[in-house]
Amino acid sequence: MKHDLYLLQEIWIEILMRLPIRSIARCKCVCKLWRYLVQSYTPKPGMAFLHQDKMGYAVCDEAYEPLVRFRLPPPHDQYAIPRVIIDSVNGLLLLWDGSDNHHNILFIVNPMTCEYIELPPLPTRRCLFGFGVSKLNGQYKILCVDESRTCDLFTLGEGEGEGLWRIIPSAATRLPDKSRVSRYLQTRLLRAYTLFFRGNLHWIATDFENNFVVCCFDFETDVFTSFSLSPRENGYSVYTYGEQQLCVLNDQLWACDIIGDNVVIWKMNNYQDSNSWKTEYTFAQIPSSIHEPNFHYIVFPLKVFSNGDLLVGVEDRLLVYSTTTKVMVPYAHLQRSHYHNLPNITHYTPSFLSLKIMGINNVSSLLIY
Repeated sequence: MKHDLYLLQEIWIEILMRLPIRSIARCKCVCKLWRYLVQSYTPKPGMAFLHQDKMGYAVCDEAYEPLVRFRLPPPHDQYAIPRVIIDSVNGLLLLWDGSDNHHNILFIVNPMTCEYIELPPLPTRRCLFGFGVSKLNGQYKILCVDESRTCDLFTLGEGEGEGLWRIIPSAATRLPDKSRVSRYLQTRLLRAYTLFFRGNLHWIATDFENNFVVCCFDFETDVFTSFSLSPRENGYSVYTYGEQQLCVLNDQLWACDIIGDNVVIWKMNNYQDSNSWKTEYTFAQIPSSIHEPNFHYIVFPLKVFSNGDLLVGVEDRLLVYSTTTKVMVPYAHLQRSHYHNLPNITHYTPSFLSLKIMGINNVSSLLIY
């Protein structure tokens, strides 16, 4: 590129901010300067929807337009179930592959840089997976907690413990007794539902007196803590475990639950203050014409619009609850997940964070199509 075509870096960044993500990705190939600017560029946060089709996966933006389409290596079993998105942190996706009957297989993927790694497999067992990053040292970590309270931690990047799963001291909480959780919930609900927020990983568990709590794992200190879940008139029960969902809206912690004939959504006004839970939404359960009859379902709150309306995910649909009409309005359809209550939705901020630059070994290339 000729010298007289160069502009101030601030001007280039302003130009990049006005381009679609797909166009920005192509800018990396122009010259070294553009590649540097793209790597330092941070797009605005948003939502993404991960779909699986005959070709591979599509990450779609909030307007339901594809940002990027990519493929991972096919599973060994041609009849394998689709991979499930667990979470996204700083543009990196954590995917779980349940096609292997003997191992839990996880992938870290950045579709924007066309990179992925496959983590060392863990023995198959009923567990929760979580993904987060330390605020101070910037290390990305994956946590696995199983029903026997065994906790495994994997650290990405350079440093002690990188590249290997290591067992860490267990939490003072546990997943509800498997024998008392319905078989349906056992097989479909206990692979996900962790939430990374303010440096901590969150999930719903029980203490040793069977009180439902929010368990936290601090990615900086590797220490577990807990606080009370949102209040419930008739209390919580293992028989309804899995119907509660934690989420982040407007940079605050929220909790959604199905109680009797209603969906009730709370907001925690002061983080980790159990006395600050406040009911924000209460509306009738989702009509059976929307969700599959005779099956449990979970409501995923996704966004609060400026007028107070609420965008939620239910199975393979996106719906908007109108605070004016008090009814649900269809918004969009999603790809149906093999797991009935896991509709592959995550808040996603595309980034050009390179796994190779992070010092991670065995990085492979995605096939973009």
